[in-house]
Amino acid sequence: MWLEECQKTHQKCRGKIVPYLPARVIDAGIEEDNSTRRLHVTGKEERGLYAALSYCWDQTQSITLLTTGTLSAWEKCLPIARLSQTIKDAITTTRFLGLRYLWVDALCIVQNSLTDIPVQITAMGEIYKNATVTITAGKANFLDPRQPLESCRLPFYVSTEVQSSVTFTIDSFENRTYRSHLDSRGWTFQESLLSSRVLTNL
Repeated sequence: MWLEECQKTHQKCRGKIVPYLPARVIDAGIEEDNSTRRLHVTGKEERGLYAALSYCWDQTQSITLLTTGTLSAWEKCLPIARLSQTIKDAITTTRFLGLRYLWVDALCIVQNSLTDIPVQITAMGEIYKNATVTITAGKANFLDPRQPLESCRLPFYVSTEVQSSVTFTIDSFENRTYRSHLDSRGWTFQESLLSSRVLTNL
């Protein structure tokens, strides 16, 4: 898998350095495990590899948020059916990548706590910087099948001994719309810059 190859062979990329976990993460389990997804409250100096989600909240739908009233229940079981499709897809992607934990702002910051919000917002730079990979979701249902884009491959020659090829892809207007939607948000731009690896879903 590309992530493992990156960790092992790319000298300029962070290898399997295991960082401190954020204060709370989603325990997505492992790919072969069908146990309940839940909110994991991190222990003191607990370390682990995790993914982080960078996305825009869907203003057209009600958003499921972590609050002081749901914190205890979510430590036992997440309300998966009530989560947005973007977050469900991020959990699936996290498991597929072989990572156990996922950080999502809506589910890992206590949204009605005037003490937790500033602490976690201050920590977000380190959260994205230390994530093994950041999943950027430019649209909901980003795991849905898509029509392949039109493309063509042309050879090019650096010298008589060195040759390669370049692929030109005709991008759709729909994809450009999603890209500008995600890139038009200052915080998602910052999250991409801070991340060591970005898996982009447009």
